[in-house]
Amino acid sequence: RWAFKHPTPADFFRTMEDGVGEDLSWFWRSWFYTTETLDQAVDSIKVVERQGTPQSRVYLQNVGPMVMPVDLTLYFEGAPPEQRRLPVEVWYGGKTYILAVPDRRVVGVVVDPAEVFPDVNRTNNKTGQVPTPTPVASVTIRPADAAVTVGDTLRLTAQAFDSAGRELSD
Repeated sequence: RWAFKHPTPADFFRTMEDGVGEDLSWFWRSWFYTTETLDQAVDSIKVVERQGTPQSRVYLQNVGPMVMPVDLTLYFEGAPPEQRRLPVEVWYGGKTYILAVPDRRVVGVVVDPAEVFPDVNRTNNKTGQVPTPTPVASVTIRPADAAVTVGDTLRLTAQAFDSAGRELSD
């Protein structure tokens, strides 16, 4: 399409949008044309009982000017956590979004749990009862066999140590 031609950045952006079939103007504007910053936050959780069934609402905010999709981990009472991804379009209506979670009691929320987005303020990314991960001071990975040839399956043994150098067990 662009062989021996001189495409502009706008041509590149349109080509990418054609390839994915989505409008990515929110991405190009924030990342290429401005110095905006991202700050997504979870404001609060509200749970109401309706006819004996919990109805949860998670109040989210886009504090900074940059918009991005929202990755969430929802923690429930008496159920395993659940990962959710909200599209960037949730911010098209304004700086706040209410996520309705029917028939479940949400007790904790983490925005961007994997910390992959360039959020400038991570202190407002969680609320409620969120488990604290156990930190591991260091991990040593050693190959099981010293001689590895092409086609061999590489077996790795992992050992984890606490800050005092003691090996951690499973």
